[in-house]
Amino acid sequence: MKKTLLVSSLFLLFWITGCSSLFAGNGTGSNAGDAEIVAGVISLPGGKTASGASIQLWYMDGAGYTLQPSKSTTTDSEGAWSVSHLKQGWWLVQASTQDGLVGTSMVLASDDTSATQADSIVLGAPLPLSGVVFQGGNPVSGVVVSLFNIKDTTDPNGVFNLGQFAAGTYLVNAVTAAKTYTIQMVAGAPETIEIESLPSSLLEDFEQWNIRSRIGDMVGGGWWYANTDQSIGGTSRFVSDPMDSWTPILTETDAWQGTSLHVQVEIDSNFADRYALVGCLLGRALQDSNQGQSWFDLSIATALTMQVRGQGTFAVQWIIEDPNQPGKTTTSTKSFAVNDSWTLVRIPLSEFSNPLVKVSAWNIITKESGELWLDNIRLEGFSPNFWLSLPKL
Repeated sequence: MKKTLLVSSLFLLFWITGCSSLFAGNGTGSNAGDAEIVAGVISLPGGKTASGASIQLWYMDGAGYTLQPSKSTTTDSEGAWSVSHLKQGWWLVQASTQDGLVGTSMVLASDDTSATQADSIVLGAPLPLSGVVFQGGNPVSGVVVSLFNIKDTTDPNGVFNLGQFAAGTYLVNAVTAAKTYTIQMVAGAPETIEIESLPSSLLEDFEQWNIRSRIGDMVGGGWWYANTDQSIGGTSRFVSDPMDSWTPILTETDAWQGTSLHVQVEIDSNFADRYALVGCLLGRALQDSNQGQSWFDLSIATALTMQVRGQGTFAVQWIIEDPNQPGKTTTSTKSFAVNDSWTLVRIPLSEFSNPLVKVSAWNIITKESGELWLDNIRLEGFSPNFWLSLPKL
């Protein structure tokens, strides 16, 4: 699986060993600025609850996104855990059992009076985090690749191996003589990494897919969905319906690299409001308690790029807050055509009708029958750790 190293001046670090207290009480039993409660559930493969699992929480310091040691607890007989009086901000949750099963997730602790619910973690065997670094098609030796306190240096063939980690998406740093880079990596999927100077952030590549976006893997939520005009009286349909099972639309046949998304749609041309779409929430971390939306300010992004092939005309559609009606949503759309060969489509975000200041989701939508393969969806203009620096909107 091919990825691209991205220029970054910040360090987001996802793995840590050891533990000590971060808490400094104010004498009242709570700390000013604390989140009320953070809670979650841990389970084993097959759905059995993981009682007695060790839980460690680490605060992600906004100044460079280094991790600060925090607090540990254990799950109860139902696999549930909770921690009170956490500092507001991003936390890494690390779960493990004595027999070596591990899992991680991230949660944004807020000052809401209700409990902040962390993603449920399903524990599994640790997976390797490894790859090869290239530049201009040639392997690069001497690149220092790191994830928190774990480092490896690429050998003459450009190969590195950081060891075993819980399943998930990680932001790994790589340092050359000239620059520091960051890259989204998936544990268990060896990466072929090409160094480039233009920063971008991977939205999706469909590798080791779990029905959530790559951004959702990091910040929580980010679920993919599908819909047609059948919900409003039309008869448009997916030939292989992702609403029944996503499996048929993920394919290695004719894929760009590894696994790609593949949809074929038949549109009801007699229905005025015809459509079919697939899309995903960007994440749920920036929760708007009034609307149940997660909003992201993508105004610093410059373009959306993606690898596509197929037949027909499709469009990228952003779900945004209506600038003229706060609290209401609207769309901002730009169409593109596909052909039988894999093609890199680049759409400058300036070509969309509304600025992407408050975005909750994005879709690929069509109003005509067609077929689409889709892969390597990226936003240009910022590195992946940008997502964790966004203010709450």
